[in-house]
Amino acid sequence: MPGHGELWDILQGLEKTDLVIGISLPRYTSITVEILEHARRQRARVGAITDSPLSPLARHAHWVLTAECQLDSFIESFTATTSLVNALLTAMSIQKPGKTLRILREREALWEEKGVYISNPGTKNSK
Repeated sequence: MPGHGELWDILQGLEKTDLVIGISLPRYTSITVEILEHARRQRARVGAITDSPLSPLARHAHWVLTAECQLDSFIESFTATTSLVNALLTAMSIQKPGKTLRILREREALWEEKGVYISNPGTKNSK
C-alpha cells in the first residue's frame, strides 16, 4: 500500500467510470472506510467485500459482497474472503483474456527484472 499522503493523491483523480473496491473484516480498518467514503463523494463506483451488509464499509458502497470469516479462535480465517476475491479476479480476467495475458507478461518481466521472487531450487519454476 502506498504511503498515507500518496494514497490520497492517487484517489484525488477518481471519476465516475472508476471502481474502488474496499476489503475489510472485523476489526474494520478506518482507512478503508475513509477511502470508500471519499470514492463515493468523487462519484466513483464503490464496492465492498466484507463480512456483513451491516459493516461500516456497506454504507458507502453501491454493492456489497459478503464472505464469512471465522473469529472464534486466536487465528482468524479469511478463506471465504480469499476465495471470493480469487473468483472475482478470475471472472474479470476471462472477460478480456488477451489484455489479461499481456498485463501478466509485463508484470512477470518487471518482477524478474527487479528480483521480486526467489526461485526454490528443485522446482519446475527454478532456474
